[in-house]
Amino acid sequence: MREMQEAYDHIKGQMTLIKQAFDVSEDFKQTIILLRRLAARPSDWQGISQSRYQHILDQMDYLFRVSNVFGGGKVLAGRAEIEAEALRRDAQFDVWRAWEKNCEVKMGEAKQFVQVVNSYETGVKNIPIRNQRRDWENVLLGAQSALDVFTNPPDPLRENILSRKAMEIFENSKEKIDLADEWKHSAEQTLKSFGSYFTKPGLSFPGRI
Repeated sequence: MREMQEAYDHIKGQMTLIKQAFDVSEDFKQTIILLRRLAARPSDWQGISQSRYQHILDQMDYLFRVSNVFGGGKVLAGRAEIEAEALRRDAQFDVWRAWEKNCEVKMGEAKQFVQVVNSYETGVKNIPIRNQRRDWENVLLGAQSALDVFTNPPDPLRENILSRKAMEIFENSKEKIDLADEWKHSAEQTLKSFGSYFTKPGLSFPGRI
């Protein structure tokens, strides 16, 4: 009887950890690890066999429940359903994170070009027009390259996003798009001025970088 109670308490404790990993921290990899580790009784247990432990675990399976806010509100019930959803969400987040990293690279490259033109604004008269044109063209190309990535997310539909952390990546991209748009617009306007021999050399550039 004591061994059965020990197994029950152990499983209940793991339930809490699984729920926290899935619902609170959205650590889907950890959720999967905990679920799979739970299938085997602790190695230091002597009074209960694996088969008996498995029977208790199966009898308690209905108690495994987590909310599913990003899945239409349906509560996930049972270890198999929770693990399947954790796998799905983890795979989706990996895609979004890879996209975010690519966006960060492109935005960093564009920012470097912006810093070049910002660095010579005060002394623009001393810089050959051909160099100014080249640098602003780099800004334009860098901004457009960033926009090409930002405007092609893994999935453009909010309702298809399965976790808060993936949604945060989606939401944060909007501000970056606005900034890249600013850079692109300023570069286009400045490059147009070269057609009239750059008659306004003091053109300013958005200060946010």
